[in-house]
Amino acid sequence: MWPGKSQQFYCVDIFLILAKCLDASKTKEVFMEFSIIPDQEALRRCAWCQSRIYDDMEVFDFGATLRPNVDLSEYESHCIQIDLVSEEKPVYMMVTAQGSEAKSEGKDGMFLVCSEGCAKKLKNVLKKEISLGKMFKAVGYE
Repeated sequence: MWPGKSQQFYCVDIFLILAKCLDASKTKEVFMEFSIIPDQEALRRCAWCQSRIYDDMEVFDFGATLRPNVDLSEYESHCIQIDLVSEEKPVYMMVTAQGSEAKSEGKDGMFLVCSEGCAKKLKNVLKKEISLGKMFKAVGYE
């Protein structure tokens, strides 16, 4: 223990030193934590505006490809909440499973939105995310 520091501050200091040493752009894998969203909630909410999606509504979806150093395998077949870097807004993303049609098409994540307007807004924000180079490599434009 360092003189004059409590154990709590010592741990924080070590964490900050490690964080500075581990530049994510130079490491092989980026470590992120996400919240798993229950399927019923995820499939009934727009990924962008969080409006309720009803059974009789027309919905839209599109996929995204993750950067090679982002590993979401522990979240496969689940919906997660991701925090966007370029916006202070969380969005829902379904993580595709190995062997699924979406995964075979190169889509690592899928977004479900309530309108073409929400799809356009989310895609524009994801383009910004791609340029920041943190999580996404490409966004599908179907």
